[in-house]
Amino acid sequence: QPQPHASAAGEVSATATPSAYVPDVQTVHRLLLQRAGLTPPVQEDASPAELLEGEMPTEPLGSTPPGEPAAQTAIPLFPSAETEPLETAHLPFAHLLDELQILGQVQNTFIVASTREGLVIIDQHVAHERVLYEQFCRERGGTPVPRQTLLSPEPLILDRRSALLLQERLDELHRLGFELEPFGQDTYLVRSVPVALVGCDPIGVLKDIIDELVELSVSRRVPLAREQIWITTACKLAVKAGDPLSLPEMQRLIEDLARTQNPYLCPHGRPITLTLRWNELERRFKRS
Repeated sequence: QPQPHASAAGEVSATATPSAYVPDVQTVHRLLLQRAGLTPPVQEDASPAELLEGEMPTEPLGSTPPGEPAAQTAIPLFPSAETEPLETAHLPFAHLLDELQILGQVQNTFIVASTREGLVIIDQHVAHERVLYEQFCRERGGTPVPRQTLLSPEPLILDRRSALLLQERLDELHRLGFELEPFGQDTYLVRSVPVALVGCDPIGVLKDIIDELVELSVSRRVPLAREQIWITTACKLAVKAGDPLSLPEMQRLIEDLARTQNPYLCPHGRPITLTLRWNELERRFKRS
């Protein structure tokens, strides 16, 4: 306990307790950008609390207490292949970023933004699916898929049909970020997963991928093409409808979408974006 002491005037006062550090609005904004992978340059006059915040470790996979559901992260985007400041001049769909202003998220499913062309609505799931699919395509060209090692290997127990399909496609799934090894009959040990699964249930997602691949192989009665495995995996790893996103995460997703070869259709053929042009909006309100 702090002991009272006499002041110069003979009055008794308690020892003052140092006030806790409270970050200002700019600091909070900078920290959000850091956690979204959009780390701004460190200011020379940054306080020690701000500098330490950027060094805080993220919670590794496998650290969820037993019996508790894994916490869902906002949007498990892969690290972008582009680490330099985004230059839009060379992008085939740079108009998606022209005067881009994120307005918000509707029903935790659609991103609403304003651009030079008009009001843009983006389906976050199929947008992320397109981004992941093209990252898998780049892996074919030599760019590795980032992966996260589990704290301890987790068993993946399958039925016989699923185990046989996995055995045939083990190398392909390895290139997509899954590191598995046989562990007895119809069982595999999962040692690492794509970083897009951080915060999710990796075993559950992997089972969903394998189940869908088995269903497709049975219904089509032909061997699965490599592209179909990429499409299925991208769909299962992508952020889902109903997942809340922060503004930096929405910004990052749209920037990654603008880098793709086709930001208008997902690999399944579903539309990604809908644009209401400003002249059309004015016409409907009888302003033109």
